Amino acid sequence: FSMAASSYITVGGGGGKPAVSSNTGDNSGGGGSGGSLLIEATGVKIAGILAANGGGGGGVSADGKNATPDAIAAPGGALAGSGAGGAGSAGAGVNGMTPASVSPGPVGGGGGGSGRIRINTVSGAAVITSATMSPAVSTSCVTQGRVKTK
Repeated sequence: FSMAASSYITVGGGGGKPAVSSNTGDNSGGGGSGGSLLIEATGVKIAGILAANGGGGGGVSADGKNATPDAIAAPGGALAGSGAGGAGSAGAGVNGMTPASVSPGPVGGGGGGSGRIRINTVSGAAVITSATMSPAVSTSCVTQGRVKTK
């Protein structure tokens, strides 16, 4: 399996929905968590983007943003800076962010947590060159292992 620098695979979470009939944001939806991505091949070479980011939480009258295919956290929805939802996970941050609040003001939904990326090869190690991995390779959400051959 070989992935070119201009390609990407993303299994990101969706953005949370805004508060329904409320100006406090306390019934806003949380962002969806990232999905799971499994790549199994004799050999794997990655130069593109693999992403399993969380989506942003919903806010007062605003949707949270869907996760994007990169290592940038999806922002939570907001209205005039208050009642913002939390950002989704991305990069080295595997947990979604707690929603922003204005004390004692409106609070949006939490950001979605990261998903998982697993790469299995015969050698147990993929060749990763100039790739963007989100969550980051340094986190426990990205693992590599061996695949058996006959």
